[in-house]
Amino acid sequence: MVAALTAQKRGFRVRLYERGSHLGGQLRLAAVSPGKEKIGWFLDYLLNQIKVQKVDVRLRKAANLKTVLRVKPDAIILTTGAFPLLPDIPGVNSKCVCTAWEIFEGRKEIKDKVVLIAGGGTVGCETALSIASENKKVMIVEMLGNIAIDMEPISRMELNTKIQKYGIELLLNRKITRIKEDGVVSLSSESREEQVKVDCVILALGSTPANGLAHQVEKEIREIHIAGDCNSPRKIIDAVYEGFLAASRL
Repeated sequence: MVAALTAQKRGFRVRLYERGSHLGGQLRLAAVSPGKEKIGWFLDYLLNQIKVQKVDVRLRKAANLKTVLRVKPDAIILTTGAFPLLPDIPGVNSKCVCTAWEIFEGRKEIKDKVVLIAGGGTVGCETALSIASENKKVMIVEMLGNIAIDMEPISRMELNTKIQKYGIELLLNRKITRIKEDGVVSLSSESREEQVKVDCVILALGSTPANGLAHQVEKEIREIHIAGDCNSPRKIIDAVYEGFLAASRL
């Protein structure tokens, strides 16, 4: 959206393609996280600016190779985001497994269950807090010796307080090696194998760039810019800056 608005203001004729039914991407997911409702204000601002600037938005239309060949644009700014990272471990495709994205999108509902969150970063911890009051027990498995190390210190202190308040169990220095229908098998830092019985496993192990389109169109379009998570998954400020920068370089 930032790239589209910047290019529109610079006098370019812009088409903004979105394969989903609404704009916003991961901003929508971030605004659902506990205590981050104000992120929705930024999303509302961008959506309003899209309307004010009369950007040509094409919802439910994926910008694939066929689209590019038909439209023949002078330049492409690729901002296709990322996908949840799925680990290459046995059982990851089991029915009891879902992603944190599916929880925040409302596509998966979990209640009255023993739940294990795979990944103790910011997303994993926020996922745990968002479901803790509705479930029997919530655990977080993290490879490192601490949680949410990617969060700034003051917010991290508050998060740790909430983790303790809700009685969320932390299983640190452990790596999940196998997922079963009735639980997970993990390996501790001392190479000791442990099994935990759970009803559901939620994956919060980061993201992987969704940049396949760039390789498909690089021979067809002379000018291609890549911005945001499809370049490398990071934070909102990075996506905003790169979107602005890409449109400024046209």
